[in-house]
Amino acid sequence: MPVHRQGLLKLRHRLYEILEHGPVGDPTSRLVNWSIVLLIVISLFGVILESVPDLKAQYALAFSTIEIVALVVFSLEFCLRVWVAVEHTPLRHLRPIRARMRFITSTTGLIDLAAVLPFWFALLSYPNLEVLLVLCRAPRARGLLHHSPRHGHLRRNDNAFGRG
Repeated sequence: MPVHRQGLLKLRHRLYEILEHGPVGDPTSRLVNWSIVLLIVISLFGVILESVPDLKAQYALAFSTIEIVALVVFSLEFCLRVWVAVEHTPLRHLRPIRARMRFITSTTGLIDLAAVLPFWFALLSYPNLEVLLVLCRAPRARGLLHHSPRHGHLRRNDNAFGRG
């Protein structure tokens, strides 16, 4: 196996550990998880504060920036979760594309997809940034569910994506 391929496999496994709450006490995993939770909370507060007309008028650029940064980070997180899906033990026997499709169509994958897909559809079809951001607010709370300590039940209920 080429050296660069081995490096990619190690990177994929490490990202899997980080995103899926790897070894207990892993500081990188905790930092990433709490950073995403913080971004979700900031984003939700931004949406709430933006509903006040005076604040919206005064801080429109800040609110838009927060939303765009959050949606780009959530999109990156989703793409990384799709890439590392082949590391899930019940999916390791599958070809990579099949394992990734199982993740995307799992409860967890669909929740993540619902959080980011409106942003990308709207970005491609609406030149008006304000319309784009309004379309993307609905799934924001997804992250609180996804990153809560009790999130694991979704994966267990989905039989680790091994349906069908």
